[in-house]
Amino acid sequence: MRFNYQATDPSGKNLYQGVVEAASPSEARLLLRQRGLYPIKLVPLRSPLLRGVPLQEQVFFTRRLALLLESGIPLLAALETLQAQSPHPSLKEALQGLKAQVEGGSSLAQAMEAYPQVFPLIMRKLVSVAELSGALEVVLRRLAGYLDRTHELREKVRTALAYPAFVLTVLLLEVVVLLVVVIPVFARLYQNSGIALPWPTAFLISSAFFIRQYGLFLLLAAILAGLVFWRAYQGPWRKAVDQRLFHLPLVGPILLKSTLARFGHTLATLYKSGIPLTQALEACAQVEGNRAFAEAVLQLRQAVAQGRFMSEAMRPGALFLPLFVQMVQTGESTGQMDRSLEQVADFFEQEIDHSLKRLSSSLEPLLTLVLGGIVLLVALALYLPVFDLSRVIRAR
Repeated sequence: MRFNYQATDPSGKNLYQGVVEAASPSEARLLLRQRGLYPIKLVPLRSPLLRGVPLQEQVFFTRRLALLLESGIPLLAALETLQAQSPHPSLKEALQGLKAQVEGGSSLAQAMEAYPQVFPLIMRKLVSVAELSGALEVVLRRLAGYLDRTHELREKVRTALAYPAFVLTVLLLEVVVLLVVVIPVFARLYQNSGIALPWPTAFLISSAFFIRQYGLFLLLAAILAGLVFWRAYQGPWRKAVDQRLFHLPLVGPILLKSTLARFGHTLATLYKSGIPLTQALEACAQVEGNRAFAEAVLQLRQAVAQGRFMSEAMRPGALFLPLFVQMVQTGESTGQMDRSLEQVADFFEQEIDHSLKRLSSSLEPLLTLVLGGIVLLVALALYLPVFDLSRVIRAR
């Protein structure tokens, strides 16, 4: 538990306040007395319900903190400066809590543990190791570079997939508007004419009436199915679905290389900072969003803990590409594991760049053709009876 305290020194003239962590109020008072303070007020603090901080904000915070510390500014003054300058409310509140806890005698890593939504696991582990080694500025600079690369990679994948998602959304809206608004107008026209409709036109009109009559129920059923799937995905289906993501056509290989690149950068950053390999692998598994890959990393950790080489444990796994395994083996033989991991991660990022460009250049014309093709087919189906209608009018 964390307690907000007010205390005085033995003379009773100076007043101190801050945050202390202890298992109970009595233990908190004992800790304060060991520091030469006499508690006046002790209030339990509830865990802050803060929203997550965007990755780019984490990069800015880490870089600025490293810069301030490298300039010789004390940690408390640096935290106060960053709190005053931070535009994000969750980060601002967390920095206020960090400052209070550090003033109360906690280390920076211990203070960060109270805000897991704001400061990710890899940041907390690296700061903990850096404080023990006395190289906090160096590790923070390295951490900022890692977070920046992770942000760039995520944005590349997101940007490349944004255009296809946008076109598919427009396509869906176009079909809905045609079925709900346009086709019923033609249906009334043809119904009054009394002519026989060709099967494409009859199918479109029937579909339009079905959507108008049961559209709300279909929408509710789709929402319910989505909620059921999401609930199952959060539970027993997650590993299977995450595994299948890597086998999707076109985007599957990109997702796998992206995951391997992120894993390589994360493991290299942790290993380079002095964290033992087993602990580094465990941290990689905890920060990995893909459940199937996280379990594969935990199996690696177990194999390494049993004394096996990591490259040897990777070979049976289908998620570790041969090039990645070969580079890990090279790092093990040369004693430069972090360098090999960085090299293979950088290589995969370059391959992702090329793959995304090829995917984008291939999908854009394809989606445009599909969009135009649907409009053309609907137009032909709607106007086919017009020719019959004109013949009927001329015959009359």
